[in-house]
Amino acid sequence: MTMIQFGQRPLNKQRDAKITSLLVNMIVGDMRPVNMVHGTNFTKLMGYIEPNYKIPSRQFFTREIEARYVNCKLKLIDFLKSVENKALTMDTWSSPKMESYIGITCHFWAGRDIKSYVLATCQVIDSHTGENIASWICTSMEVFAIPPSKVVAVVTDNGANVISAIRVLKEKYEWCLHHIRCAAHTLQLCIKDCLSETSIKRAIGAARHLVQHFRHSPKAMDEIRKRYTANREPDTPPTIELSMDCTTRWNSTHDMLKNLCNHQWVIRQYLQTLPISKAATLEMKDEYWQICQKLVKLLEDLKTATTALEGEKYVTISCLIPMVRGLHKIYRPTQDGTFQNKFKEAFISSLKTRFDSNVAHDIYKLATFLDPNYRSRFSTRSEIAQIKVKLEMEDMGHDQAGSCETVTPTPTPVCDEPNAKSSFSDILESGQVSDGSDDSSPNNEDLILGQINWYIQKKIGGNAIPIEWWSGNRTEAEYLFALAKKYLCIPATSAPAERVFSSAGLTIGKLRTRKHVEALNFLHCNQDLL
Repeated sequence: MTMIQFGQRPLNKQRDAKITSLLVNMIVGDMRPVNMVHGTNFTKLMGYIEPNYKIPSRQFFTREIEARYVNCKLKLIDFLKSVENKALTMDTWSSPKMESYIGITCHFWAGRDIKSYVLATCQVIDSHTGENIASWICTSMEVFAIPPSKVVAVVTDNGANVISAIRVLKEKYEWCLHHIRCAAHTLQLCIKDCLSETSIKRAIGAARHLVQHFRHSPKAMDEIRKRYTANREPDTPPTIELSMDCTTRWNSTHDMLKNLCNHQWVIRQYLQTLPISKAATLEMKDEYWQICQKLVKLLEDLKTATTALEGEKYVTISCLIPMVRGLHKIYRPTQDGTFQNKFKEAFISSLKTRFDSNVAHDIYKLATFLDPNYRSRFSTRSEIAQIKVKLEMEDMGHDQAGSCETVTPTPTPVCDEPNAKSSFSDILESGQVSDGSDDSSPNNEDLILGQINWYIQKKIGGNAIPIEWWSGNRTEAEYLFALAKKYLCIPATSAPAERVFSSAGLTIGKLRTRKHVEALNFLHCNQDLL
């Protein structure tokens, strides 16, 4: 068929409708402005590809997106009715236009997967008080017909207004749920505590000043890139990228320092070509370079831990106790007076204060125990006995009274310091305690429930995927399987809600109106509902 014949062939209704549907998918899936369909070059492209296709109006696409939004929302509401237990993550955000939004996501166990859906990306007008935030959460739950009794936990950051909102939900609206404070956010607060030491603050400040010079000077950046390219070794990045850290972007200080230290000599060679007066204001002291290099190594494991905890498609809440105990061992101070030792002392002190006292409670113990990779490996015999009592209370339906409480565990015991770790699995392995290991033979006094007894003695090889393992063994322990579904779907962090705003930021621009932000973001983040 020639191009002339192709252009003259009739366009049937089925193909016409398919093209229109694909255009809607493109707008939603790629976060494109609706008015792009009438862009000059897009019109030319469509005229070449399908000459007989008439592009609908912008208003048509707007109505189509709204219709899909309504249909997908109804589909999700119907789906959620069949889900017994759900976990939520919540966060607030201000757009570049200084408009406030609240983001809420829902997580649950379905089949052999953990499902995650965005419920809301709503613009809010009033102040972010605890009362208002609680009201916004309740409104979203009503829209999606989610009764409070089906919400196992809400994961948020550590903001005072958010903590107040959860308290309002419990006291005023009589919600009975677990409040999980974002583990990644808490870990970053521990890091922030460590970086507040005077010499570290000065070194990081000098690093920021140097990076800022290159980011504000294309000429300077081009110069160091030329020097880098001329001496680049095989299997190294093709170019230099220097990033600036940001207080709201996790691990960004580590990334900034690592990039700077990796290209230290290229940067210092460039500085030598500048006038002495200019170079003096930019060059970092040797002491600061050494501090930055040490910080990169000290922060490496913390970045690994933070990144692993941010996942939403796999089980994360069960990793928190193993991670905290592993970090206790990895960062145990050695009392030798070195810079690294002072950092470790500050980190362990902050870790005990923020995790052991304010975040961890029974739900973490239950989740760790219900993860077949850990079970009793990270619990002492006394802790296993407490878990057994908690499970029995769940069985008798008494958990409703206790789930509103936040239990503060005793500080984690630490042992000899192992070598530095680089993978998340290594960090987790460091936290094992011998008192409650799988090799011990449980007796009837400790494990009176037959399913718990079977579960602890069950041999599990390799790294099990918790959801798949429980799905394959549910007939052996139906009760524990139900509890695993209830608790292992809870994210350890509020990262899912924060990721909602990454796509929302793309939605809000001069080519879009905020009127369609929620519909576009809902469809973009929940594309499997389309």
